[in-house]
Amino acid sequence: MTRISLFSALASSPELDARREDYATLAAGLARLMRRCSLRHARREFRAALHAHRVLQVRLRLRVPVRLSAALLSDLSHEVAPYVEPAVRAAALRCLQVAARGHCA
Repeated sequence: MTRISLFSALASSPELDARREDYATLAAGLARLMRRCSLRHARREFRAALHAHRVLQVRLRLRVPVRLSAALLSDLSHEVAPYVEPAVRAAALRCLQVAARGHCA
């Protein structure tokens, strides 16, 4: 018996898939950063990144559209730039550009 996903009927496009991949890359990079510091330190130094990471975890897990404001993405980009890999910085920049245009993934 073949199982059919409830999500198989949802429309998908290469652009939407690329956006979700960027958000997944960002979430993974933020997770690595958060694991390297205490929660107390994260709350003090990475407020925007911590908030965005929590939102990304839930939205990506539930496969619902990701909506992060351009202001939040800008703040987190500045907070984490010195500490994350170049691929994460690039994904954050692409997410910021998309958010500035008013789209979601």
